[in-house]
Amino acid sequence: MDGKILIVDDNEDVLFALNLLLEPYVEKIKDTTSPARIEYFILLDMNFSRDASSGQEGFLWLEKILQKDPQAVVLFITAYADTEKAVKAIRAGAIDFIPKPWETEKLLATISSAIRLRQTRTEVVALKEQLTALSAPDEGVEIIGESPAILEVIHTIKKISGTDANILLLGENGTGKDLIARAIYRNPDYLFFDEATNALDTDNEKTIQRNLDQFFKDRTVVIVAHRLSTVRNADQIVVLKDGNITEQGNHDSLISQQGDYYRLVKNQLELNA
Repeated sequence: MDGKILIVDDNEDVLFALNLLLEPYVEKIKDTTSPARIEYFILLDMNFSRDASSGQEGFLWLEKILQKDPQAVVLFITAYADTEKAVKAIRAGAIDFIPKPWETEKLLATISSAIRLRQTRTEVVALKEQLTALSAPDEGVEIIGESPAILEVIHTIKKISGTDANILLLGENGTGKDLIARAIYRNPDYLFFDEATNALDTDNEKTIQRNLDQFFKDRTVVIVAHRLSTVRNADQIVVLKDGNITEQGNHDSLISQQGDYYRLVKNQLELNA
């Protein structure tokens, strides 16, 4: 598991045990007896006051955490587990609910899934931001300046935008190379995606795919993917095996051939069943 965890529990023995258990598996662990900070993934106790068993403190902190970071992944852990609390926790935004004492294998599996979920949420946000930036209307070059040097840069950007010219941007960090690149390639005619949705869960993949389908209109798009749902609606699908092209066509024609593409689709459907 490659991730960071904040463990929040009022019991020092529990903190020590979880640190000892998780240290070999995760990138970084921090612990505290009060949920004052938000980290990559949070293992949150539900009760902090002596003799408290209602779990209300945990729900209060969960609400505060998600208000500050809607992408936060919170896993509840408590010695006072029951079905009602578990259902309420999931509805409130926790991703799972683990009773104390825990089963080691289940705890590790749940934390591994939680870390992957956080990574997926982060990637979804990044993809949405990229799509928004790329699909924004062309409002001209977002560079402000009146000096002869800046005006020359703006003139050059307008001159080469939309051409097939090869462009090399040079300069020190912080000089605006990224801004110039965005200005040049705003609203591109050609797009290349390499495993763009490979790490996403099914629900987030569908959301991103809908946005991509709208953005692909009137553009030439090349997609490299192992997850075949990404290319199902492509006009042309090229199947590679051992470095060679074995099949070519659209989804329906390749399925009817019952060749390599058909077997790949069949295998993925069985894995997701």
